Amino acid sequence: MTENNLQLISFLKIIVVTLCSLLYGMGGISGKYKRRHLAPLVFLSGVCLFSYWQASFNWWYMSSLIIIAPLSMGYGINSHLVRYTGSKITARFIVGILIGLATMSIAIINQSYMLLGMHIFVCAFMSTLLGSFNPTKSARAEESIIGFTYFFLPMFYF
Repeated sequence: MTENNLQLISFLKIIVVTLCSLLYGMGGISGKYKRRHLAPLVFLSGVCLFSYWQASFNWWYMSSLIIIAPLSMGYGINSHLVRYTGSKITARFIVGILIGLATMSIAIINQSYMLLGMHIFVCAFMSTLLGSFNPTKSARAEESIIGFTYFFLPMFYF
């Protein structure tokens, strides 16, 4: 594959991740299904399309749809997870770790262990910091950054 094609693929991957970020943020406004189901489906579609294009597709990539589970856990003050852990910060940290781990199959197949480690750390850190303290100017910025974080590195495991 030519360098130009690889660059085009990388650019298109960023577009898909941006769409996932948009859906994640929109799901924070209304329609949680956008965040919990549509964003992961767009992500997996991108993974399948780009890995097929790069001749690296593996059926095990489908297991990354497990990301729907931590995206559905919730971490607001009324969620089961917060009642169980007793802390919104702890709940967001747990969700971040689980989201980071959700794409582990893609990383293992492609031996992208360093990116996986970075992804787990970044997901846990950003979910906890932004979700608990929100240093941005709006919830929209916060959720867009978190959504982008959740999907960015895994798109580049292969």
